[in-house]
Amino acid sequence: VTAAYKKGSVGKISNSIHKYLLEKGDESFVCFGVETNEPNSANEIQVCNKFLRGLNKLKYFFTGICFNGSNLSTKRIIKTIKRIEPDIVHIHCLNDYYLNVRKLLSYLKTHKIKTMFTLHCEHYYTGSCGYALACNKWKEQGCDNQCPLFHREFKHLPLFDRTRKMFKNMNEAFSGFDNQNLLFCPCTPWLEERMRESITLSKYTNIIPVLNGADEKIFHYYKAERDNQKKIILYVTPRFNDPVKG
Repeated sequence: VTAAYKKGSVGKISNSIHKYLLEKGDESFVCFGVETNEPNSANEIQVCNKFLRGLNKLKYFFTGICFNGSNLSTKRIIKTIKRIEPDIVHIHCLNDYYLNVRKLLSYLKTHKIKTMFTLHCEHYYTGSCGYALACNKWKEQGCDNQCPLFHREFKHLPLFDRTRKMFKNMNEAFSGFDNQNLLFCPCTPWLEERMRESITLSKYTNIIPVLNGADEKIFHYYKAERDNQKKIILYVTPRFNDPVKG
């Protein structure tokens, strides 16, 4: 289950995992929320579209509650899970206005389905902020509708600071899972450390960091003649000037 598919960082990683599983002889299905211009097979299922995503974003603008709309696309995901009866459900990306997190997680934990979560940012335990930076409310008493990062994180969305409600919703969504049915895969050791400090997720113990991959056909050691006195630094990131990139 992923927002983007076949494009962007998360979308390309999701597609790579899907193709790898098929090559290994496993059955793999993808439910994705963002349209792609590339052709999709029968087991690559689009559950949302730009219009529905726009409506969910508009709902967020007026209510201040994210991850709480998208009922139609969430029903499509649950219907797919019922149909294929997967051994494992992988939640690769839960943001981008295509998913009702509480409804999907409620279904998974009620039916005791083994679930794996990939963490690319901090939404899973803050309930709202992608990067909490120096704010520690998410690991102390929880957010309180006085988010110091509200305007930076959400810019012109939404109208109201409902970060307390979003934190509570996410905490409730993750409560009640059988620990043995959950696996968390943060993409950095830093995220693993933060996750273990959170009120929401620290009670779960199955955590394995999996670093984002790179195409070894492109990124590998090259032997080349150069001035050994000259230092060369390679810095790879989108949005180079974004403060969260350090």
